[in-house]
This record gives sequence, structure tokens and C-alpha cells, in this order.
Amino acid sequence: MKIKKEYFDKVENTLKILGDKYRKLRVLKKEIAILKHKENYREINFEELGFKVQKSVKGIDDMVVAIEDAIYNKETEIEIIERKLEFYNIYLKELSEVEQKIIELVYFYSWDGRMSITKIAMELNYDRSSFYNKKAIAINKIALMIYGDEALE
Repeated sequence: MKIKKEYFDKVENTLKILGDKYRKLRVLKKEIAILKHKENYREINFEELGFKVQKSVKGIDDMVVAIEDAIYNKETEIEIIERKLEFYNIYLKELSEVEQKIIELVYFYSWDGRMSITKIAMELNYDRSSFYNKKAIAINKIALMIYGDEALE
């Protein structure tokens, strides 16, 4: 069973993007926590949260509305990311435990927990070439699940 390179690359790029979004979830949740738990809105440094700050006559009500809009936007973004992750988890659950672990370690690491391919291979007791083969097999299986027969060469 040989998968076309374009479909292999699509799945791999999607996994990379989902991994980035997975890491972004934690940041978004922290930003929401900051926005929700500030009792005095004058203490908030709006520039740190990505708002362009200019001296104006806007009152606290305008700032509260802007904060509530930001919270809503961030919560919506979190929901979208979580839906995409749930969708891909359907495919990942169909893989073997080793293949799931490989995908998790390569693409869904935390900001402080990224390991090199060599370290991941050693942790799973594979040499690098066997590791790359297992990773390719896992990606091929995902491509076949998503795209079906059109992904086959």
C-alpha cells in the first residue's frame, strides 16, 4: 500500500499545524484567565494582551466591552481548535499504541517538552531509521483513513 506523496505531505503538514494549535491552547486559556480575574481593569496592561493602546476619552465601560469581546474571541478560537483536535483523535485512536506515541511525541509536545528525533527514537527503543519508518507508516494510515482510495498510488 503506497500513498501518494501529496497526501502524505498534507497529513504531515496538518499534524504540524494541529500541534502548534495544541500548544496555543494553553496560552489562550491563560490569557482568558488573566482577562477574567482582573478586578480592577486599570491594572491590566492592554499592550501585553495585544491591544493597541492610545490615549483617548474612552471610559471603563468601553474597555470592559473590549475585554469581553477579546474573551469571547479567544473562547471561540479554543472551541475551534478543540474540535479539530477531536476530529484528528478519531484517526489517531485507530493507530497502534506505538504509532500513537510517535505522533504524540513528534507533533503534540508541550512548549518545554520538545525532544529531538534521536531522543524520541531512543525512548521508544528504536533506531532512527526504524523510527522514521514507523512514523511514515502512521502518517500513511492516517492519510488512507482521511482520503481513502484517492490517496493510493
